[in-house]
This record gives sequence, C-alpha cells and structure tokens, in this order.
Amino acid sequence: MINVYNSRTELKAAAFTDNGDMVLQPSKCNFIMELNGQCEIEMEHPFDAEGRWRYLQNEAIIGCPTPYSKRQLFRIYDTQKKMDRMVIYARHIFFDLINTILLDVRPTQKNGQEALAIILDKTSFTGHSDITKVNTSYYIVKNVVEAICGEKSNTYISRWGGECLFDNFDVYVNTKIGEDNGVTIAFGKNLLEIEERQSMDTVITRIYPFGFDGITLDPAAAYVDSPKINDYALIYERKVTFEDVKVKKNAGDPDEEGFATLSEAQEELRSRCRALYTGGADRPSFNHKINMACLANTTEYKDFAVLETVNIGDTVHCYHKKIDIAFVSRCISVDWNALTGKYNKIEIGTPVYTFTDDEEETKSRLDELDEKVNGTYDPSAGGGTGGYTGGIVQQVSQYRWEVIDSYPPANEESGVLYLVCDVEA
Repeated sequence: MINVYNSRTELKAAAFTDNGDMVLQPSKCNFIMELNGQCEIEMEHPFDAEGRWRYLQNEAIIGCPTPYSKRQLFRIYDTQKKMDRMVIYARHIFFDLINTILLDVRPTQKNGQEALAIILDKTSFTGHSDITKVNTSYYIVKNVVEAICGEKSNTYISRWGGECLFDNFDVYVNTKIGEDNGVTIAFGKNLLEIEERQSMDTVITRIYPFGFDGITLDPAAAYVDSPKINDYALIYERKVTFEDVKVKKNAGDPDEEGFATLSEAQEELRSRCRALYTGGADRPSFNHKINMACLANTTEYKDFAVLETVNIGDTVHCYHKKIDIAFVSRCISVDWNALTGKYNKIEIGTPVYTFTDDEEETKSRLDELDEKVNGTYDPSAGGGTGGYTGGIVQQVSQYRWEVIDSYPPANEESGVLYLVCDVEA
C-alpha cells in the first residue's frame, strides 16, 4: 500500500502507523537507492476522478514499500503536471536534515555510535552504529546530511567510515550493510540487457609500503610486486601506508605496541602487501548493470532470477566465463518497482571511479577487498607475519592541511598547542 500524509504531520514513528490522508493508486512508483548515495522514489499518478492526485503536493510525505521494509517515508520535493498525470519526486525522510544546520558540533575522541548520537542530537532521528573506531571531527555551519555523508573529506563517513541505511527515523551507519547469502551468478554472454564495465583504475601491481613514522623497506627493494605484474602492459604503482606497523622505542617493553626490530616491521609490511594482492588489489574491477525488467522476457532470466532476493549492500559471488575469473561483488544500486515488488534494474560491482579521484577513495577501495583478508593485528603474537591475522589497515598520505581551529591541552602549562585541521587529498 502506498499512502500520503499531510506535510505538517509530526515527525515521529507513531504518527505514521495508519493509512494517512489518502491511499494512492499510482501508475508507476520506483524506489531508487545507491550505496551511501541516493535514496528516493519517482512516482506517476493519474488525474483520477476521486482526486487522489490532489494530495501530491510539495512537502507532503509518502509511505511506500521498499525492498527492505514494508513502509518507508519520503518527502516530496518536486512535482510536475503532465497532460494526464502527476509526476513526483520524493527523498527519504532522512534528507529533511539537509535543512538542519550544525553551527558548531565537535564529536571529540568518540566511537561511531557516540559521534552519530552527537550529530543527530535535538533532531527527530536516532543514530545506530557498530563502528568502534575512535576519531574526532568538527562540523562548523554544516547541515546534518552533509556532516554524515557529504562529498567533502571532513564527514562522518570519511572519518569513521561505514555505510548508511535509513529506516524512517532510525539512521544506521554500520561498518558494512548487507549480507552474504551465497548468491552466485555467472556473466559472459552478450546480452543487451546487461551492461558490463571493466575498469583498470583500481588495479595495483606494485606497492611502496610505509609504516608508522615513515618506516619503509630497504631502498634496494622498496616495493612489493604482485604475481600478476606481467599480466598488464603497465606497472600500476601506488604508495600505501599501514599506520599500525611500528617499531617499539623500547624493544624490551612488553606493554608497548609494535615490533622489536625494524626487520620484523619490514616483513610485516611485505605481508600486508601480499594480503592486498590476495584480496584482489591487482585485478580490474567489474560493474554489471542488469535490466531485470527486460531480462524477464528472455530465456536467460532463469540464470539471474536469484538477484530478486538481493538487497542493497549484499554480497554476490560472480564468475566471468569469457575470461575465467571468479570475483566477489556487491549490490551497489537498485531500481525497484514498488507496484510489482520486483527489480527494474540492479547494479553489481563497485562504485565507478576515475583517475581524478583522490587518494582517500583509493584507501576506501583497498578497505573493501576480499573479506577473507580482513582481521586484526596483534603485535604480541610475534614478529613478521606472526602478529597479523589478515586485517588490512592502511592510510594514504600526501594531504593538504588547513588549520581551522586550535585549543589548549588540559594542562595549559605544557606549552602544547593542538591544531584542528581540515584535510583534503
């Protein structure tokens, strides 16, 4: 059921449990969502004799099913009158927060849950996060949506990481959304209903690794090559920094984090690079846009029907027949028909980047490598690879720093001045 509520309905869950002001009968209603991006509906409604269409005014709120919920709320932001119908566009109710400004909000040394709660304080929304990372970010005259998932570097997503899922007045920013239910599909046939993109922009075949405080490998062998380095015409070189790989200042201190010797730390850097290659850093990325509505009219639909069970963020295991490559992808965007409960289009792969993307996005792509190499690092487990249980932790350097504020430490007599910086790659 799709219904509409008055624009001034109080923003709390209890106010949206009934059928609203009118039950709608649209001729078209599509839900469109991108991972950490767009989340809205596009609707067409005829000029019916009952006058249902008259309720479709700007700022009105629509209750509509989605692939992950029986009812999500969307606020109309654009209406168009055609010859025989109304066309409306409505964003998820979360995006109301575009109009809420944070004058001076500073989550300092907070984990993901704490920071999100501070950002959403005094709004109608509740934040949820499983992110344990502790970080700091200052939001000066920024709207809430921009602060959480804007495109600039100083955002919740860029500082704490995570992926967004909006459930009416509950805002989830977890380490990862979606599930791995073992969905497997094979590509390779030349079908008009499937658009394939293969990108080399994500390929790395030579890594110059750096550890904490500038630790590097010996100059004579300063990089680690991929086993696939000769598979390509070019050598794809990148610098990757693993900030948690460090050498103890006092090798005899069992409580200090780090390796006892430089050689042990260097071996760990090599191990991390090999783990990145194992995870697929040396392979091109694939994106497949599948027109499920058109594919439904072909005999090949049976090979892809399982995608009807996939939701945004879910893992999809893929095999490309022509080039004999198996790879793991995710559902990164959906276009879902709210009237039939089936997908119009679905995109499997990774977000498409270009060579102009900054190094922070390179870092994000490395963080998304095969889950099999995810894990933790425990220096106490021994030197070399002994302390590494598969985790990929890296930060890419070479940033431009702009000082935007400063404050004294707790002990002002120490003479230390703390600078708060906005960082751009």
